[in-house]
Amino acid sequence: MPYIGNPSAQRFTSPRAASVFSGDGSTVAFTLEEAVSTDEDILVSVDGVIQEPSVAYAVSSGTTLTFTAAPSSNSGNNIFVYYIARTLGSVSMPDGQNVNAATGSFSGALTASSTAAITGNTTVGGTLGVTGATTLSSDLTIPDKIIHAGDTDTAIRFSAANEVKVETGGDEIVKFSSGATVFNNGGANMDFRIEGDTDTELFFIDAGNEKLGIGTSTSDGFLHIKKNYQSDIGMSMNDTSGSGGTAIRFKINGTTKGSIAYSGSGTSFNTSSDYRLKENVSYTWDATSRLKQLKPARFNWINDDTNTFVDGFLAHEVSSIVPEAITGEKDDTQDVGTLKDKDGNVKAENVPESVKENAEHTWTKTGTENVYQEIDQDKLVPLLVKSLQEALTEIDTLKTKVAALESN
Repeated sequence: MPYIGNPSAQRFTSPRAASVFSGDGSTVAFTLEEAVSTDEDILVSVDGVIQEPSVAYAVSSGTTLTFTAAPSSNSGNNIFVYYIARTLGSVSMPDGQNVNAATGSFSGALTASSTAAITGNTTVGGTLGVTGATTLSSDLTIPDKIIHAGDTDTAIRFSAANEVKVETGGDEIVKFSSGATVFNNGGANMDFRIEGDTDTELFFIDAGNEKLGIGTSTSDGFLHIKKNYQSDIGMSMNDTSGSGGTAIRFKINGTTKGSIAYSGSGTSFNTSSDYRLKENVSYTWDATSRLKQLKPARFNWINDDTNTFVDGFLAHEVSSIVPEAITGEKDDTQDVGTLKDKDGNVKAENVPESVKENAEHTWTKTGTENVYQEIDQDKLVPLLVKSLQEALTEIDTLKTKVAALESN
């Protein structure tokens, strides 16, 4: 059967337009049938006289109408209340029917408890609450951000043109823009981790200590690679020019101190030696007496199960003769312990206290480990060359003397 007027799918249910009461000469408070926000939201007439809002009456709690003086007693209804500013109510729809609109504007809250399909443009000035699924067939325009419910400092923010930010806990986690993608743009103490197939710390950035770890979250240097080098190469550099070049350059305050370079014939481990970097240069010094103090030895390494003998030196026996060749002190040790985060979770064990990331972390000593001396045997070369030159000079002198004796 066809409807007369608006179809049922677009019919509205409106609240009451007016209420009537009877005065008894003593009652000053009456309960309204509709909630209102202010005194001016209703028009009140007593015995045919319009009452002045906030003077003759007031509204409290939204539904309580209180008169300054009790309305007079009269036979029948003598108090009329007209609702002139009220909520219109909600759209009442028969089951299975849809609200269809090309465009719509809602100044309050729009709530969908089931599936909402929006095919046109919809502007929501208040809160959009959706407890079911929502399908958007057109664009959704957001002026600033999408906020997580109940967590106002976690959001996806559209802060500028061609820019999207993801924020959690009030900190900017990542920013996408037309020119760059930036992680931790706010400079918070926030670590960054990428997991591999089996390695949970394949790539780890320690923001608190500003260190980078590969295969580890606890780095003992600015870059720490912790992997099984028996299964693969630790680091590979492939020069595609075909002629080689400098693989690594070492600098102090911008001045080069050394490098590792390679060419088609081999690899060079270089240290700076330019005359412009040196002063007090002397060529007359006694190398032979110092060389005689060195104690070349043969030994095997303790951790070498094959007990293979090699030639070399004991670092502490060289330190007083060629100190620049030795790093570290004889019999040096350092304390090691367990590092925990603020929640008490173990981050690393048997590490020095220097790896402690921030004040929230704790380090507890568990033992002591040896810090071993090291030697750069290249630093012995000048001493060997000078000693050989002194020996050759002495040999030449002896040859001259022998030749003179033989000629006599």
